[in-house]
Amino acid sequence: MVMNPGHSAARRHDRAESPADVLWMQNGVIFWRRLSFVRAGRTAQGGRELIVVDAGVCPCYRINTYRLTDAFNVKKFQGEIKPLTSLRFFAAMAVVFFHFGASAAERAGFPGFMVSILKHGYLGVSFFFVLSGFILVVAYDGRLGTRERRYDFFLSRLARIFPVYILALALSIPFTNPLWIESVIFAPLLLQSWTLPASNLGGALNMPSWTLSIELFFYVFFAVFFVRLSRLPTIVLGILATCMAAVIILADVAVVHPGIQLDGWIRFIPLPVFRLPEFLLGVLSALLVSRLSIASKPKGMDTLFFCVVALVLVTLAEGSLASRLMPVACAVLIVAAALSTGPVLRIFSNPVLVFLGGASYAAYLLQMSVNGVFDALFGDNFASRIAMPVVLIALSCVVYKWVEEPARRYIKGIKFSHVPREA
Repeated sequence: MVMNPGHSAARRHDRAESPADVLWMQNGVIFWRRLSFVRAGRTAQGGRELIVVDAGVCPCYRINTYRLTDAFNVKKFQGEIKPLTSLRFFAAMAVVFFHFGASAAERAGFPGFMVSILKHGYLGVSFFFVLSGFILVVAYDGRLGTRERRYDFFLSRLARIFPVYILALALSIPFTNPLWIESVIFAPLLLQSWTLPASNLGGALNMPSWTLSIELFFYVFFAVFFVRLSRLPTIVLGILATCMAAVIILADVAVVHPGIQLDGWIRFIPLPVFRLPEFLLGVLSALLVSRLSIASKPKGMDTLFFCVVALVLVTLAEGSLASRLMPVACAVLIVAAALSTGPVLRIFSNPVLVFLGGASYAAYLLQMSVNGVFDALFGDNFASRIAMPVVLIALSCVVYKWVEEPARRYIKGIKFSHVPREA
């Protein structure tokens, strides 16, 4: 696209305002910039020009440039990335079988490698943290530049997590003994993991909800810092992603959870900070994907996906390096699944798997209550451990269709007229 700069005559615009990644060459140097609004039009003399409004940094300016790439406004992902939705189901089930299947399998004499895989099911949480960062970038890149849009972001996120979360808290009360006043205060506000690890409030009321408290921290971080992060040069993003991977591997952050014994000064740091590298790895992975493959999806993603799955299974079966490598492997799996154009796309776009992926959030939060009912009725035995996940999946599908989705649509439809506008 060749620009004809320098004309100030009246213009006829032929493209609506939209976010864009813009590449341009000036004085022999190629520049990249994430621009909030782009209007392409024609000058009175018929030349092409580009008018830019850049999120308050420069209210309005014209790029005096020699050339822009034709792919400057390509959107890599359109709508839901179905393979990623489907993969959520497997991650949630990994956590469920970690809680309620590993010990039963060990008592039943299952092979050691199978027991090891089940015992590492807690690493499904790492998948959720990395996936959260990736999906937020895909969904909100270029959409957080104003105060109104940040309000919309938080409303959408709360609509996503709170309906089933409140239901799960209510159902968990009969199985909570003793019922501490601190739990009643912190848990409904999703602040239980924002306390010191030594407080043991992370698993208040409904134990798996500690991860939702950390997700809320991630949402705040994303709303505050993402616009600045997205403007960094690609090389800086790559360095940051490498640093996050190194921190995850060296510090073994995937094992940090409520109740872990932290020594020294580190025990005074709230828990969400420890899991931030996983979330940032997802954010940076999505930004790098959008930068490094602008025009088309690269080939070989399906092969990469299946190779990493095989590596993950071997690592989980062996056990010693699983927690260190899993978050980084999750980032690779997510990127490969998102960019797939072959078997991975076809398999994990199956409507049944996509629906189960949608219901996985309810399954994750309701697992303790359903298990409590099974323990009360049938006791802790192998048969109940087999039947419980089946009932949990069925119940989560009902909750997803008849509670979660209607409540989400209702909350997202709420409009706040008092939301302050940008000056």
